[in-house]
Amino acid sequence: MGLRCGEYGIKKFVKTKFPEALREFDSIKCAVQATGHRPEQAVVLLDGNVLVMQIPMAVVDFEGYVRVFGGFIRAGLDAADSVFVVFDEPALVSRAKLEEQRRRDKARSKTKLIMSDDLAQSFAPIDDNYELDTIERCNPHDLMANRKARSRFYDALCKRVMIDLTSRKEYEGKTLTFDGIDGRGASRPFGQEREASLFSSSDKIETLMSRDASEARIGEGDLKLTDLESEIQFLRNEGKLFKQVEIVFVCTIDTDSIAIELMHESSKNEAARASAEEGCETGKTIKSVLCFRESTGKRKDSTDPPRTTFACLDLSILHTLIMESLFGKVHAERQSHLHRGAMAILTAGWCLCGCDFCELKGMRSDVVWESTVSIARGEPRLLKMMSSVWELTRKSSNEEVEEGRVAICEVIERLVNLSICKLDEIPRMNRALASAKLATKSDFSKAAWVLMYWSGLEFKDLEKWGFVENSA
Repeated sequence: MGLRCGEYGIKKFVKTKFPEALREFDSIKCAVQATGHRPEQAVVLLDGNVLVMQIPMAVVDFEGYVRVFGGFIRAGLDAADSVFVVFDEPALVSRAKLEEQRRRDKARSKTKLIMSDDLAQSFAPIDDNYELDTIERCNPHDLMANRKARSRFYDALCKRVMIDLTSRKEYEGKTLTFDGIDGRGASRPFGQEREASLFSSSDKIETLMSRDASEARIGEGDLKLTDLESEIQFLRNEGKLFKQVEIVFVCTIDTDSIAIELMHESSKNEAARASAEEGCETGKTIKSVLCFRESTGKRKDSTDPPRTTFACLDLSILHTLIMESLFGKVHAERQSHLHRGAMAILTAGWCLCGCDFCELKGMRSDVVWESTVSIARGEPRLLKMMSSVWELTRKSSNEEVEEGRVAICEVIERLVNLSICKLDEIPRMNRALASAKLATKSDFSKAAWVLMYWSGLEFKDLEKWGFVENSA
């Protein structure tokens, strides 16, 4: 799930190359305290899909799920006065994401026992038509194996956890919000459309942060995390909500968030730079920390969750270090207007190393980095050509979109060609080199689409971006 992991994975590369931006803590509460902030000054954003998948296999009933999942959220409430838990919304996720999920499900199905639907239904629901008593009788892990049955289970789980946690005296005055949940839980009538939205202990949060039908809604959890950061910043600047908030902790295991959050950091920096040039006041920028849950894994012999630590990346420090390394420490600040383009190029290369949507065999994070450095220091024209990543909008004409796509792909192709040259200089890289040389225009277009998608703009006509039917 996410950007490529392993020896040449993106997370390992970032942690190894920029250790100054990294600190590890036993809990989010410890991380908040280490920054010198009080709970009322912090917001914790949790990836709910990740949390549910982290529940040990030894937990075999609904009450156990409530206990463990609730424990994850309690850790957030112990650290901050406001906690958000985001979930994917199947009705809204991109077609490319749906295709990727189908491939993943197909791969998993090869290891599953083959049985009739009637027999499978006797173990756990296989669709959306069941009630709370069914959940309480089955092993939730069996239920979770069927994607069509998950949403109602998530709704029931979050409703129960909301009731449990908001009734606790120690959490009085704190707010818990689920994004992408139907607050009716498992009591939603069969056949009735699911109404996933904000389900919060705070009426004010629901009122101010819910999107109406005219607004574009986000279906993928890791994109919601970044969107919530922007919304919290906006409401604080407007003086409507989160008036004391100074820092946001984004907690996940999805390595996509490294690229998504760094692109968001570039966006914030560019907005601040442009406003400063115009002499405008933008308000104090909320600090962002990306926290990766790292654990010993699920323990089959225990009902306790695995031991967890949090690897916390200060995104402001990390972004600064990346830009100083790309442009050279002496030149980085003077070329701040090019930072956003450089971050986009680096992200495109990371995507091609392997992500949910595209992969170019042979690409490695270290080689992508060296190639990006070459572009940043020697070909600034290419950095400016990436501007379509943030300048295109939903109102852009087809001609503008196509022009932007072609420009971005030209830069990505240059990045790949530089990477091929650098692979050729590394001993015993013949197989990787041969694979990278097979790159096509479709590979460049897919990476360009991911850049747009992670920047908040989804293009539905996937075929124009290198995707083919039943492929992502």
